[in-house]
Amino acid sequence: MSIKKLISFIILILIIILMVFGIFYLLKNRTPKDGLPKEEQTNEFPSSGSSGNNGFTQENNRGDANIILLPGQILDGEGGVVEKRDIKLRQISTEPTAGFSIDQKEITIERETEVLSEDSEEIEYSVEEVEIQEYLTYFIQKKDGHIILDSDNESDQKKISNTTIPQTYLGYVSKDFSILQYLDGSKEVIRSFAGIFKDEKKIEKTENEEGEIIENEVIEKVFEGLLLPNDLKSLVLSPDKSTLAFIIETITGSDIVTMKSDDFTDVKILYKSQLTDTSIQWGNNNTIYITSKPDSRAPGFVKEVDARTGESATILSGIFGLTTKPSYDNKYHIVTGVRSIEEGSSPLFIFNKTNNSYIDTKIYSLPEKCVWSSVNTELVYCLGQRLAASGELPQDWYQGKTNFADLLFKINVETSEIENVSSSYAVDIIFDGIKPQLSPDEKRLIFIDKNDDTPWILTLD
Repeated sequence: MSIKKLISFIILILIIILMVFGIFYLLKNRTPKDGLPKEEQTNEFPSSGSSGNNGFTQENNRGDANIILLPGQILDGEGGVVEKRDIKLRQISTEPTAGFSIDQKEITIERETEVLSEDSEEIEYSVEEVEIQEYLTYFIQKKDGHIILDSDNESDQKKISNTTIPQTYLGYVSKDFSILQYLDGSKEVIRSFAGIFKDEKKIEKTENEEGEIIENEVIEKVFEGLLLPNDLKSLVLSPDKSTLAFIIETITGSDIVTMKSDDFTDVKILYKSQLTDTSIQWGNNNTIYITSKPDSRAPGFVKEVDARTGESATILSGIFGLTTKPSYDNKYHIVTGVRSIEEGSSPLFIFNKTNNSYIDTKIYSLPEKCVWSSVNTELVYCLGQRLAASGELPQDWYQGKTNFADLLFKINVETSEIENVSSSYAVDIIFDGIKPQLSPDEKRLIFIDKNDDTPWILTLD
């Protein structure tokens, strides 16, 4: 082949290659009928702050694009626009949560209603102001320790703390303060970081149309933090949120220590014990209960400690696998333990401390899956099931070897009436709920799903 023919052949091959790439490029980037490039058409669920979720885990498969959401609106699992506050059961975040709390406040909103005119068939609209309750959920993300605020009156969530603490495993948060616990680099020392939210006045400078600098005073919420002593264990908050209590292990045993939660001062050693591997929880604001580490192979005990004087008394003892949850009036305890080695764990019992009697609820659960009402002290809400869970409880549940498929029960300890209220959130999701809390008016219940540590909120009314 001559050089001239060889050059012509090479040029022809290059032309063919360029044509192939050109056709491929046009097919890949062609514009569909709706005018959007193909790669821009997505079905992603809209983000809500750094939590990455507005309330549902399901993806929007309808392909709706450019939907404008008003405050308090989100997309449901089918891609439809719904009012956030009207959803009976909502996942607050898809991110694992270290701790949370729920608060509420009364707000005024404008509500539009249709009015049929008497003079014509045209529909008119009237706007009226109505007062409603806004529910505010504060939660701490495990991955970075950031504190997020979720309001059922806003579509998006708001980050209210940028303090980054990776791998936060436990936290307490409210509108006034927060405590985060995490392991240091050695994975052996428990660090505790506390912070207080304060309103700080700042001067904000803006420029008007004439170029003049205008100074305005604005209120900005700031987070002032400090480090607490190392290795605080079983940190709990009193019902009125005024006092923190925790355990510090010593050479001779352990100490129960209390401090004020508003400024983390007034530190006191309330009670000294020769025991370790214990936990504490509050009854009312003046009573703390010490519980031995629950294990089906060992008898346990519960001691009552006066938070003012430090005086103590044993309430229950000798029950294998014993774990309890006291009511706010200190009259009752939700109790569970081992019925026998052969039968395994028992259902929940209501222990009446006044007359030393028990009520069998026939609900299989653990007391830490229950929350007492502070409004109606005879009521307690428990997540649990009617069938006995497998494994050796409670230690297998703590270690993740077994779990529960929860229903929600409301128990009246005075009348022994037990109501299954799960029908209000009939969904195809299996929960193993922990750390339930009630809103101040007790019309909302929040909890964490132990399966993935995500927070949920349930409407009770």
